[in-house]
Formats: sequence, C-alpha cells, structure tokens
Amino acid sequence: MWSPFVRGLPALGMMCANDLGGRMVADRVDLGPRWARGRRRPMAHDKENACVSSSVALRRLNVPAVVRGVTVFSLRWPRDTLVARLIAIQWEASMPNWFRRLADIPGVGYPGSEGVVRTKLKWHNAVPEVHISDFDGRRHESLMWPSGASPAHELGFRSDDDSTSAALKRVAEALELPGEPSDYHFAIQSCLEYLLAHRREEPWQLQEVERLAWLDIRLVEACPESVRSGEDPKDGFFNVLAFSRLVDLYTCEGFIREALDVAERGVRFQQRGFDVEDLRGRLARIESEHAG
Repeated sequence: MWSPFVRGLPALGMMCANDLGGRMVADRVDLGPRWARGRRRPMAHDKENACVSSSVALRRLNVPAVVRGVTVFSLRWPRDTLVARLIAIQWEASMPNWFRRLADIPGVGYPGSEGVVRTKLKWHNAVPEVHISDFDGRRHESLMWPSGASPAHELGFRSDDDSTSAALKRVAEALELPGEPSDYHFAIQSCLEYLLAHRREEPWQLQEVERLAWLDIRLVEACPESVRSGEDPKDGFFNVLAFSRLVDLYTCEGFIREALDVAERGVRFQQRGFDVEDLRGRLARIESEHAG
C-alpha cells in the first residue's frame, strides 16, 4: 500500500488519480467544507460533476482500472486521517478494467453501433462484483458477472450465426454491452473469421472486413492488455487476425502503403503473417518508378 504525497497549500483539497493509461478516473475529490461539516467521506465527482460518496457509487461510475497515484493539496486536517481516507478511496476505486460499452473506451473512437437500442439488450446495465485474492504475495482481482461471463462475452462468443447479416448484428449488439476489452476484441475477431470464411459467397462484405479489422486494431492499440498472453508486461501477445488479414487485403488490391502501415502497427504487438521488409522494398520501388 502506498502513501499519498501531501503538499501544504491553503487551497481546497484536490486529488488527481490516474489509471495505468494515464486517464483521469476521479476528476476531483472535495476535502473541504463537506468534511468540516461532519460528512465522513470525501465527495468524488465524475466528468459530468455528479457527486458520489461511497464505494458503491464509485463502482457505478465504472472506474476503469487500478488507481496508481494520488496527489493531495491540503493540510487542513490531521495528516493521518487524511491519508487513511485517501487510502480507502484508492482501495475502493481499484478494480479490473471493464467498460459499459466499447464506445466508452478512450482512444478507440467507436461511435456506437448504428441501429442498436442498447436499453433493449439483456444485461445492458450489468455491473460485476470484484473479488480480490492474494497469490504468491500479489493481489489479484477478478470480476463476477450476474450473467456468468460478461454480457459482451456471452453474446460475442456465440457461434450460431447462419448468415453474414446475423454475424454483423451479433457483434454490433455485443459491442454495446458491458465487458472487458478482451471480450470486445474476441467478439470482433469472431465476426471477422465468419465474414472471411464466406467472402467468396459475399465478396461485397470485404468492406465490413476492413471496418472491423481497423476497429480491432484501434482497440488493441488502446488496450494492449486485451491481447497479452499473461499479466506480466513482458509477456507476449496473442495472434490478432485483423493485422495479417488487412495486410493481405490491401496487398492484393495494390495498396502497398496502407498494407505497410498495418504491418508496422502489428510489429509492435509481435504479430506475424506478413513481411515488413518486403513491403518496404515494394513501396520503395513503386515510389522510385513514379519519381522516374
């Protein structure tokens, strides 16, 4: 357990808590007059400035990851009390990475599934329970969903699609349900596999293949842990179909520059199935011919 770094400034108390990705998970914790009037918990504000004052409310805000650092600006209260309260907040806000929908993940740029009414989907408001255990001297956190697996996983991993339209509908709905980044990744990849298996029957669906492949790549870039083979940052990555299939698609169509862009992105995640140097050589020859 860490201790906050306290600076003596006569201003209203503020806490900046950042998760592993550097995103703000609690914009402000008011340690001022509310505590002075006897309120026992600081008031946290989300990005819409909605007040919460308990661990239940913090979880409803869907704090996305483990809080790693805190800075406090105040010495209005006894330091021991202040530190104890902030440690309590850090513990309460610490939870595995899950989101209410794919569109809530920063950096992915997903606008939401067109035509899907989220509130009509089963388990659309599901919230997991957090279970904490110690193993080998390390704390491990796991999620327990009321639906068993996460709603996004339950729907995204179904394999009873009988048409490409059914597969696209399934993934569109899965991306609107609560889940972890890995759930969204495998839901997208499952749909990609189905579309690619039926591309000869419906070649016009290659446009959807390109769209979903780029969506998955943006997800992997925003949440590398979603495809990491273990918990240690030194662990490798699982195979991500989107990289190699998109490189193949662009190469076959003669879009070498685009293929190289995808391949170079894939190298950062130890992806295979393409030759980056070959693509660079082909692009250099094309540019040389155009220059000549």
